[in-house]
Amino acid sequence: MDYQPTSRLAYQEVKKNLGERQLQVLTALLEKPDQTNAELARRTGLAINQITPRVLELRKFGKVRLLRHRKCLVTGSTAMAWEPTEPAEQLTHI
Repeated sequence: MDYQPTSRLAYQEVKKNLGERQLQVLTALLEKPDQTNAELARRTGLAINQITPRVLELRKFGKVRLLRHRKCLVTGSTAMAWEPTEPAEQLTHI
């Protein structure tokens, strides 16, 4: 996939400001939006106690937002599902 110079600049800006685990979570949501924390944990291989704080930080930075409440495919309980605030096309793959 070919990216515009502005997309590369946007990615570099995001990369400078986020930590490694924050980038893992954001990447997982860019690849597949509408995931709960438990689904993100399964997808990234990180523990749930590493995911939850990263999602909260990404929310604080305005990088992810609540999409909806729905049944989690991992736990079966109703949970919050997240989406990135910016479309994937604005960032290169991490």
